[in-house]
Amino acid sequence: MTGKSTLMVLILSAGAAWAGYTADRLSRMDEATRKNALIELEWAGPHTDAMTEAEFLWNTGKYGEAISAVEAIESELGDMCLGISWRKPIETQGPKWGTDVQVTNSLYATSKVELVKAVGNHNLFVLAYGAGDTQWNYSWWVYMSTNGGLSWSETYSWGAAYCFYTADAAEFSNGYVYITYGGGTDVRVRRVDENTGLVDNGFGYKVVYTTADTVLEANIEPNRYNGSQLYVSSIDRSGALRYAFSDAQGSTWTSADPGISDAAGGLDMDYGYMNGAQHLLWLSYLNTANKLCAAARMAGAWELHTNLDGVYGAYPSTAIAMRGDTVLVASTRQVSGNEMYVIYYITYDDGNNWYGNAPVGTTDSTNHPDVTPRGDQGWQMAYIEYHTSGPEHIGYTTRTYSSGTWSTPVFLSEHDAFRWCRPSIDYLGNANAYGVVYIDDAFISWFDRKDWSDVAENQRPLPMEFKAMPGPGRTTLSFVLPQDGFASLKIYDVKGALVRDLSGRYRQGLNRTEFAPPASGTYFAVLVVGDQTAKTRFVSVR
Repeated sequence: MTGKSTLMVLILSAGAAWAGYTADRLSRMDEATRKNALIELEWAGPHTDAMTEAEFLWNTGKYGEAISAVEAIESELGDMCLGISWRKPIETQGPKWGTDVQVTNSLYATSKVELVKAVGNHNLFVLAYGAGDTQWNYSWWVYMSTNGGLSWSETYSWGAAYCFYTADAAEFSNGYVYITYGGGTDVRVRRVDENTGLVDNGFGYKVVYTTADTVLEANIEPNRYNGSQLYVSSIDRSGALRYAFSDAQGSTWTSADPGISDAAGGLDMDYGYMNGAQHLLWLSYLNTANKLCAAARMAGAWELHTNLDGVYGAYPSTAIAMRGDTVLVASTRQVSGNEMYVIYYITYDDGNNWYGNAPVGTTDSTNHPDVTPRGDQGWQMAYIEYHTSGPEHIGYTTRTYSSGTWSTPVFLSEHDAFRWCRPSIDYLGNANAYGVVYIDDAFISWFDRKDWSDVAENQRPLPMEFKAMPGPGRTTLSFVLPQDGFASLKIYDVKGALVRDLSGRYRQGLNRTEFAPPASGTYFAVLVVGDQTAKTRFVSVR
């Protein structure tokens, strides 16, 4: 069966139970949502003139005619997949206190996240995959932050009535963030503008390749050395691990498969070539015997490193990172039951010799690590620490590229992390600036930064020397400004309700202002000056 016909079986079988997925979704939108949505239709086959006409009708405000046109298309071809670019990105509404910032909509059930920083600016992107706001569709979403992660907005949504299994994202040097996703037997790519977060409808989607069986996982990486190529790999249900590389725009793809036929999952890939290294990139996966494996790409050939160690396979997960000829691959080893711990293998000589260890010991139940070497500040690892009495934390540890000693772990997460969803870590472009996105037990995604956290106290450091000094009946808030200007200073209660707005113009140097609480309790003060934000928590007694 061809890839196209396999995908059509999925779409048509879903359509039999849920007729007219896209027409139904469009018809349920209120007027404000319709005006905010630019749509694009997609299915297993090529884009048709009828699809182009339906998109034009919707995007020019003829919503009723567009829905009728989509109904006609779906009655002939089956359920369409629907992509939506939001004219005005939809800001995520979440708690206004604490060190973690909510990324995804609370109505979505996310199960995979990927954090990337744009190449040409400091915008951050999260690609989230999961179930949407109904029980019968699957989606991936693009979220963008223009202020270092202090707030997030949904810029794009892609949904299908059938179950597809994967999506991933990578920054690139041409001004776009690329997304790969699997649908049936197709592996496809799209791209969004790194300045606006909007999908490039002129680029549309490209089919990287068609697999022999249903795509279970897909991964995408950029060439960070000269920006000349993108790389995509995938695992399908038959166990085949596929690989392809692109031209400089991601438009044309060439397959160069490694010949792996026993891949089970946990796919990861990293490009970290440096002058003198033998290999261009590395990928990692679990095989059907639950063995941790790696593969290295060199010019025109592959080098396989199979059976590095036995690992936990029920929720397959690996992480790989390379810095020239030094490569680290990590996964999870099961002791028994819920007792597990993170393991890693490292090579300092392009894979000639491997050394294994446990970065945070074997006494705490740790699992599902992610790791990055970028930023020239050593290996940075995030993982999940499980507790039978809860909650689960996101642990964070570092070490130099050459030393085997890892730092004492700290915890970044405020929310109860979901144990089986791997967090995503990335370098954010500044010294000591690493971000982590994780999924909690409610399947909501959250963002935190290492440079927001004080290692000892697990509190965000206070830029501008922002302090709260509670006293009888009132609290004095003090902060230092580099120059005269406007400062936003707002006080919230524990429910997130605004209690007092003390915003205004303040002078250069030390400023003090007083807050008299309406009642005794815990409050949160948020200070914003330019692109700097500080938050502090205090207890005030009336």
